[in-house]
Order: sequence, then structure tokens, then C-alpha cells
Amino acid sequence: MKVNVGTGNSLKLEAVRAVFAVAFPEDDIEVNAIDVPSGVPAQPFDEEVAAGAINRARAALLDANYGVGIEAGIVGFPGCEQRFSVQFCAIVDRDGEVSVGHGPGYTLPSEVIAAGSGIGFEPRDEQNIRHR
Repeated sequence: MKVNVGTGNSLKLEAVRAVFAVAFPEDDIEVNAIDVPSGVPAQPFDEEVAAGAINRARAALLDANYGVGIEAGIVGFPGCEQRFSVQFCAIVDRDGEVSVGHGPGYTLPSEVIAAGSGIGFEPRDEQNIRHR
């Protein structure tokens, strides 16, 4: 089985290899790194995070059985004043069916969001995050 992953990140590639080996124990799994754009800003916010994962999965599919995209970003949830660092994963098959999931997140202090310090992203105007 051929799985193309829209990243060159070795940790993400190994994670995909491990998950597919468990999901398809009878198959030989070939995992390939494919350099694709996410189509979202370098530091995605809110719905951009899932969109980036989906974009990567679709672009990486090519001639594989599955395309996988993994994107990390900053997400707000209704009822919470804090923002979370959350990772989304999208898997697309040859029929174009997409499955999306996300892992656990952790809160980021508003000072980190405002200053953009320590985690390598550019700060954005909090009031306009949902409109970008």
C-alpha cells in the first residue's frame, strides 16, 4: 500500500507509518514524503488548521492509495476564552473521500498569542482572526 504524506517532517512520516501499519497489518506500507503547499498561512488559525491538513492530503495523494496531511495551529473553541495549540490530520483516498481528526490541544496564554514569542509565529489582530 502506498501512502503519500504532505510533509518532509520525519516525525510525522514515522507517525503515519506506525498508524497505517496497525490499521493494515497484512499490507506492506510504503510511506513517501511529498512537498506540497498547505494553502494556509505559516501559522494557521481556527478553520485554517483543518483546511491546511485537507489541502496537504489532497495534494499529496497523486498515485498513492492514500494521501495524508497533518497541520498544527492555534484554535479557539466556543465557550473558551483561551486558544489551544491543536494538530489536525486529514486522510484522503483514491475516491476523494476525506476523513479528518484532531489530537488533544493545550492552552496558550493570551500573552503568547499577542506577542508571538517562543513558538515561531507572527501575531495577528485577535479581532480579525476568524476573518482571515
